[in-house]
Amino acid sequence: MQEYSLLLVEDDEELAELIQDYLQTMEFKVDIENDGAKAMARIINEQPDIVLLDLMLPGMDGISICKQVRSQFHNLIVMLTAFAGFNVTRYGRH
Repeated sequence: MQEYSLLLVEDDEELAELIQDYLQTMEFKVDIENDGAKAMARIINEQPDIVLLDLMLPGMDGISICKQVRSQFHNLIVMLTAFAGFNVTRYGRH
């Protein structure tokens, strides 16, 4: 079975470790980045198979990261958020 690389961008360290533990049982190779600004460089340089990207991050928010890396990263980006007040229509479709 192929092991897929996944970059988890999440500033809540306890939650990140919980997600990492679960995904590793599903045969994913999971790396964690807690800082939004650093995540952008890692996504471009490392080119993981999948990015799980938190919406609310220190340094740079998830939507901004997604917009910045999209021209240089063509794999899957999945947005994560626990923020109930997020208005997706504010950002529009890009």
